[in-house]
Amino acid sequence: MSLVLLSVLQSFSQTIISGCVKFTNGEGVDMANVSVLPYSMPGTVIASTFTAVDGSFSIKVNSLCDSVF
Repeated sequence: MSLVLLSVLQSFSQTIISGCVKFTNGEGVDMANVSVLPYSMPGTVIASTFTAVDGSFSIKVNSLCDSVF
């Protein structure tokens, strides 16, 4: 895995983080774990999900975040 494309949309104090996890050859990575963590508390997971077959994911969180893994 080498490429993660992200987009962040904010509305009504919820943040939607979406993107795609891909191998270097451009193929999507299915079932990859994507976690959202605050920088101030790196051991705390705010939200997490798995990627779809094409490597895409979307997570809705109720607070601002600054790290996606």
